[in-house]
Amino acid sequence: MTNGPVTLPTPLNTLVARSLVLCELMLPMKSRFYPFAATYIKGKVECVFSEDTCESRENAALIESLHHHLTSLAKIVENYNVLVFPTTIKTYKNSDIEVIAINTHSPDKTVSTLLYPYFRLGEKVIVSPPLVSPYV
Repeated sequence: MTNGPVTLPTPLNTLVARSLVLCELMLPMKSRFYPFAATYIKGKVECVFSEDTCESRENAALIESLHHHLTSLAKIVENYNVLVFPTTIKTYKNSDIEVIAINTHSPDKTVSTLLYPYFRLGEKVIVSPPLVSPYV
């Protein structure tokens, strides 16, 4: 995993930027946020939340539901999409860090995961530059 700038196609940059803004708006109100997804189809951005009918409100079930929705959508129309969820990672010193995880997907099947550590400063949430882990 590396720190530093990430080069993404313009549609994914748009999705990531807007997703981070939404997270920054939600995090001051709650300790965590519900997972969500966003799609970029023909220049239009749409946010997708899991259906309220999910039997389990756990993050894993919500993430799985959103993933299935995005997979189904990709079979119908070419799109860029992101899946956004809160998680905790362990550092090499074995301490926990809260991060915003963003899984990016391109029409050419390129997938990557961006991890944005964040911390609270009073009532404000500060999001750090991403840690990056590309999947091959």
